Amino acid sequence: MLVIGLGNRLRGDDGFGPEFLSRLERKPPEGVELISYEGDPVGLIDIWSDAQLVVLIDATRSTEVPGTVRRFDVHRDPLPAGPFATSSHLVGLATVIELARTLDKLAPTFIVLGVEGECFELGRGLSPELEGALVRLEVSVREIVGIHLKEAGA
Repeated sequence: MLVIGLGNRLRGDDGFGPEFLSRLERKPPEGVELISYEGDPVGLIDIWSDAQLVVLIDATRSTEVPGTVRRFDVHRDPLPAGPFATSSHLVGLATVIELARTLDKLAPTFIVLGVEGECFELGRGLSPELEGALVRLEVSVREIVGIHLKEAGA
């Protein structure tokens, strides 16, 4: 099982994923590998291809209220390109997910948690709304992992 925090700490709210992983590392869920990833998301395909569960956290940009957390099961529906298409990453996450789907390299359970950002300026920290989302998201991730462990009989 993998929990991946995707983003760039140097670009304000885009650093939410890695910041979230730093928080989760204080008391990591049992049996889960935590990966903070700040590079091109295409490189994640090989990392997640053998996992049974992937929970990926990334900041989004859309018309949602900053701090809003949206959950996407990528096996049920394609990841919406809008919120995940433009980012500080070289290739948008939605494109990478579809590439992995084509290559049959998606984990059987693959959840993306998108947190709506407010400011993506270079050199800024997280917005107050995203600071507040850290706690809410930690509860959600621990629930997802717990349900998966229970279903797996662990």
